[in-house]
Amino acid sequence: MRNKGAILTLVIAFTLVCIYQLSFTWKGESVKKKAREYAGGDIKKEERYLDSMSNQVVYNILVSDFTFREVQEREINLGLDLRGGMSVILEISTADIIRSLAADQMMIDDNMKGTMEKVLTEVRKQQQNSNDDYLTIFGEVYDRMSGGIPLAVYFDPADFEGDFDRNSPNEDVLAEIRKESEGAIDRAFEIIRNRIDQFGVAQPNIQRLETNRDRILVELPGVKNRERVKNLLQGTANLEFWGCYLSDDFDQVYFKALDAQLGRILESQPDTATAAVVADAVVEIDSNTTTTTDAQQTGRFGVTGDDKVSPKATGADRMSLSSLLEFTDLDGSRLARSRPEIAKVHLRDTGDVNRLLRVAFDNGYLESDAILMWGSKPIVNNNKIPTDYIYLYIIKGLDGKPLLEGNAVQSARQDFDEQNASAYVTMTMKPEGTTKWAQITAANIGKPIAIVMDSRVYSAPTVQNEIRGGSSKITGDFTINEANDLANLLKAGKLPARAHVIQENVVGPSLGKKAVSQGLNSFLIAFLIILLYMVLYYSRKAGLVADIALIANMFFIMGVLASLGAALTLPGIAGIILTIGMSVDANVLIFERVREEMASGKGVRMALADGYKNAYSAIIDANVTTLITGIILYLVGTGPIKGFATTLIIGILTSLFSAIFITRLIFEAYLKRNKDIQFDTSITRNAFKNINFAFIQKSKVFYSISIVIMLISIGSLVIRGLDYGVDFTGGRNFVVKLDKQATPAEIAGVLQKQFGEAPKVITYGDDLRITTQFMIDSTGENVDREIQELLYAGLKPYLDEKKAPVDTLQTETDSVEQKGTMAFIDSYDLVGPSIADDIKRQAIYAITLALVFIFLYVLLRFRNWQFGLGALAALVHDALIVLGIFSLLYRYMPFSLEIDQSFIAAILTVVGYSINDTVVIFDRIREYVKEHPKRDRKEIMNMALNSTLSRTFSTSFSTFIVLLAIFIFGGEVIRGFVFALMVGIVVGTYSSLFIATPVVYHTIKRSERKKNK
Repeated sequence: MRNKGAILTLVIAFTLVCIYQLSFTWKGESVKKKAREYAGGDIKKEERYLDSMSNQVVYNILVSDFTFREVQEREINLGLDLRGGMSVILEISTADIIRSLAADQMMIDDNMKGTMEKVLTEVRKQQQNSNDDYLTIFGEVYDRMSGGIPLAVYFDPADFEGDFDRNSPNEDVLAEIRKESEGAIDRAFEIIRNRIDQFGVAQPNIQRLETNRDRILVELPGVKNRERVKNLLQGTANLEFWGCYLSDDFDQVYFKALDAQLGRILESQPDTATAAVVADAVVEIDSNTTTTTDAQQTGRFGVTGDDKVSPKATGADRMSLSSLLEFTDLDGSRLARSRPEIAKVHLRDTGDVNRLLRVAFDNGYLESDAILMWGSKPIVNNNKIPTDYIYLYIIKGLDGKPLLEGNAVQSARQDFDEQNASAYVTMTMKPEGTTKWAQITAANIGKPIAIVMDSRVYSAPTVQNEIRGGSSKITGDFTINEANDLANLLKAGKLPARAHVIQENVVGPSLGKKAVSQGLNSFLIAFLIILLYMVLYYSRKAGLVADIALIANMFFIMGVLASLGAALTLPGIAGIILTIGMSVDANVLIFERVREEMASGKGVRMALADGYKNAYSAIIDANVTTLITGIILYLVGTGPIKGFATTLIIGILTSLFSAIFITRLIFEAYLKRNKDIQFDTSITRNAFKNINFAFIQKSKVFYSISIVIMLISIGSLVIRGLDYGVDFTGGRNFVVKLDKQATPAEIAGVLQKQFGEAPKVITYGDDLRITTQFMIDSTGENVDREIQELLYAGLKPYLDEKKAPVDTLQTETDSVEQKGTMAFIDSYDLVGPSIADDIKRQAIYAITLALVFIFLYVLLRFRNWQFGLGALAALVHDALIVLGIFSLLYRYMPFSLEIDQSFIAAILTVVGYSINDTVVIFDRIREYVKEHPKRDRKEIMNMALNSTLSRTFSTSFSTFIVLLAIFIFGGEVIRGFVFALMVGIVVGTYSSLFIATPVVYHTIKRSERKKNK
């Protein structure tokens, strides 16, 4: 074995890196275990413990210290289907951006407004059937419907950073609109990200989708109040400028006197304190964070986002502002006078401060115009690392309103002062805002002006002098990134493009725990089956080597997932399990080649060397074709599908590493010790030997069988069609848990009275799944609430009377009596019509792309178009039959056979598996052609097919058994997905043997006959 030392070093290094990455998961779990032991079953106490540990150093490794928050960020992230939570796709409306930019002109001229609205309506219609982006379609439609009116007349050049005027051609104006649209979407993304940060969710996932850049995916593990999250994400971003009270106005002496007043009130009116606490009831977000209720979103006390009950502040201490407010900087020095920051407060104490100041305000002890707000982020230390503290501000305006609204800002940008080596922000006001800004700055010279977004103070610069020209320079101890963030915030103004929820998925925690249990069970069973099979088929020593490689492969997969921060979803677990089955293939290819070499009379050492060398080509070809489908799934998929693709890609790469390098190192160690190695047992030694089946001669029989099955499939697809899920039709899915027995038909009947149309109701494990398109085109804010109330009204006879129709998901720690708990809904899906159309297009695009790339790869590797055609014919054959079986059986199976994104993932996986099997046979044909150039092609192809039967059986059987374990034990969520894979494995194996190679043979013979003529 060449470069043995280098390979051994690589294996050790890779192993150490994986250990390092997985150690954070181990450490995070150990901290959570201590929290559980400390709490003794008290969930609130456990959460407070974890919250207090957030910024505490809990792990030291490689001379680096990591806080609990940092440990959590590095541990393996579980997807929503395993943890429970909420996932939404938001769309930033480009039409709204255009309306906002053209608002002034449209207000002046009703005819122009009418023309623009007609254009925008037509663009929306055409977008449903086009792959072009919105602005491309907008430009084409405008040219056709505008009646020759230049696009530039709708817009004010001063609103754009580029250079154009009212006479500029439409393409130049479109380019500027595109830039402004991109900027608006970027700013919307940042605003949403900031809101999520304030919401206090651990391990959120926020990203712009690559396929649709005006869409944003937000995944929030552990969230239960879905209505509040939607309001938070869809709300308009209001930028405001406020005056500030100074630290001189509210100093330590003031708060000590206030404590005395509050003490008397709370002693004489104990219900006041209780009422304050009730009004500020804490809403759980996940296992280690809390945030405020909707009651705190409005009014004089702003949004805290950190309304946490201090575990240390109880009893009398909890009612003392002096014990909660700290009037010192991080270094311990006293806060300077005349600062806008009143005090610093520990994050866990912000809720107590809110309560006490609310009592003070309600009893007239605070200024009537005082408004409490918190800083936008925790205070950072000199190393720019966030601490556990946040600044308290008390701001003021004019008659309770801000001094200036954000829509007065025309532009803002980040600049850099080379002389002072510091970043700053330049802000320019619109003409109508310039005069007011001059008045505000003149009245506040030497005083700070708070820049507020979403009731958070982002910055409070001090006014140096009156600003008359509308151009301001904001300086401070900014990094370039901080200055850029502030500039983007100022440019956001009033966000012109509201974010609309076009897809939503909510999974209850109980369903998540059930999914974890089922996923782990199916994983362990499948893994044990494969380990046992390899030992039984290839002997104890060789099988044990393969098992070690499989275990190492699992370890590497988890290590890479942790290092990438990828979310492990239930389809992701299915991807790992499928990888186990497919990773056996590399070992099988090697072992089968070694067996052939030994059968030809070679010794073990030579057989091993030649077996590995001769297997490399087939291993690489087989895995690259599967990798192609995995990459396409990753690029076009979202959420769980991307999770499946991620684990599949990682698993393919790590299985190659394990099968090729680790097994070879172990075998080399065996040989060094002169140990005997067998690659079969007495039972399997002669398996598939001396088989000489005439595959090519019998091809017409199998062509006929396939044609009949495909005709039946096509007939069923035409007559019966497919059971399309909400991914393709749009609609809502509710998985509900009933307390009284009812059949799906019975539930469909009672809900028809509520919805005016019968929903589709199917058994879903122990629950029922209800699918409806009722009001799917409605966009009102209360549509979801109305539908859920109708759902509750219909299901009420089958539910416990204590379960109420509201929008918060049930947790295992909640009592059913808790107001605001929709306990019977385990999960909820919403797919809007626009994204359903996009999913259809992406599905067609993904399958077409996979087929084209696989054809091209086979064509390049085998340098013969007939091989590419044979592979393509087999793939189309497999996909059509799988579709036909789903069409034939969807009404009769006791589980869902819907066509959704998961099914598309299954089809692409089947394509990858089928081509994997086919390419191995093609590779053997190519080898035999080189060895026996004068033999008849029919004989060579039969030899290749017969010689690879052992490998085909081992790989197909082991993969099918793995899938069967997932199918039985993996739960209802992925049962239809796994069924498609099982059918695909059977059909793919059949087509590899009886379709692909015969097609290659007959097309080659036909070409030769034409050539001879």
